[in-house]
Amino acid sequence: MKTIAIVGGGMTGLSAALALADADQPVRIVLLEASDSFGGVCRSQRWGDVLCEEGPDSLVITKPASIELCERLGVELVPTLPSTGGALIAKGNRLLPLPEGFQLMAPSRFLPFVRTDHVSWPGKLRMGLDLLLPRGRYADDEDVSLAEFVRRRLGQEALDRLAQPLIAGIYSGDPERLSLRSTMPDLLGIEDTYRSLTLGMRARAKARPDAKASGARYGLFRTPLRGMAAIPAAVVAALDGKAELRTGAKVLGIDRREGGWTVRLAGESLDVQGVILATPHTVAASLLAPHAPSVATALRGIRTSSTATLNMLFRRSAFRRAGLPRGNGFVVPAVEQGRTLMACTFATNKYPGRGDDEHFLLRGFIGGELGRAQFGKGDEELRIGTMADLRALLGVSEDPVRSHLRRWTNAQPQYELGHIGRVRRIEQGVAAIPGLELAGNAFAGVGLGNVVVEGRQAAERLLAAAGSASEGRT
Repeated sequence: MKTIAIVGGGMTGLSAALALADADQPVRIVLLEASDSFGGVCRSQRWGDVLCEEGPDSLVITKPASIELCERLGVELVPTLPSTGGALIAKGNRLLPLPEGFQLMAPSRFLPFVRTDHVSWPGKLRMGLDLLLPRGRYADDEDVSLAEFVRRRLGQEALDRLAQPLIAGIYSGDPERLSLRSTMPDLLGIEDTYRSLTLGMRARAKARPDAKASGARYGLFRTPLRGMAAIPAAVVAALDGKAELRTGAKVLGIDRREGGWTVRLAGESLDVQGVILATPHTVAASLLAPHAPSVATALRGIRTSSTATLNMLFRRSAFRRAGLPRGNGFVVPAVEQGRTLMACTFATNKYPGRGDDEHFLLRGFIGGELGRAQFGKGDEELRIGTMADLRALLGVSEDPVRSHLRRWTNAQPQYELGHIGRVRRIEQGVAAIPGLELAGNAFAGVGLGNVVVEGRQAAERLLAAAGSASEGRT
């Protein structure tokens, strides 16, 4: 029986292990995780009856792999609560709602946008030029930054006040460096089809029942009733008896040998026929450097950003002065000087079980590519800065009764200019290494739905290659 080692026990590695366990071929599966638990960034904790998420808090139904995985494993999902308002963007000490019909980059309804205070009248007039500007002309292999595209279509003020903070909420990145083709290629399609982003958004909005919605369409989101950590826990339970699951198993190196690989750990080694590297890409680069230096170099070329999540549980009386927050949260443009937060989710408003009759849960986000200086501050300084922001923007009058800060250092790959070509070189290099596959969030998508597919496809490729090799020897 073949033995396959999976290095990395986040959702990518767990997905790969599940795919191997489902395969027709009998395989011994060894899943090696360096930390003391499986699941990667999917971490949840309870404060009494209140559920807190330390990492991501949502699945997106437009990327169905994670939804289908939960349904298969019996993980109960719940939708967002009925909205008490749309998305908010900070400007000075105010939180301004996005105008009705504004979808990420451009308005689909004109009158609500004209009335907004997000941008000045010159900024609005510049955005209006989108209706007149010609299509951009790009070669099929030409990359362009998100900032360049938005600036050309809508102007600098729209980029600074609207696009940048909304983009940061997804990629934690700098739009001047992020690749449009790797992050939001649909925008190129909209421009090509409709010429104008505004006309394109308007046409798309007419086809949807939520045409008046602004910002993120929260109806597309789901979350496990018992928290995101319920997903890896369910995978681990499904693998019981089908795979060897090991935590505290840091892989020190991998060595090629005839017919496979030797995986080196502290005090032992494993001889295997195949390896799936489901680690962060920076770790994969170190493991691959002796065998494929060009692949390792390309992997190291994918930059990362760091973020921190700060869960804060407040008494509802803390909001007595200004009232409980409405909506699902706010984002802070990088041009807002002196702020610690780049975003904040009103968790109690977003999903059930994230608050109670006496308490309201906020989840702050700090750092990202444009907030590196903030992320570099000490824990207590981050708490103090966050509370200053919440007092100014939400009128919070009391400190939280409980809080928890989680730092995710270098956890967010940045899909910067040239990303598609870089990934293509990585894939070509890995394809030339027998018995090895690579998967993770650094290549084709950062969400849970993406990495579930990545892990499954890596397992399928490894099995297919092993089957082809066996047929070739018969």
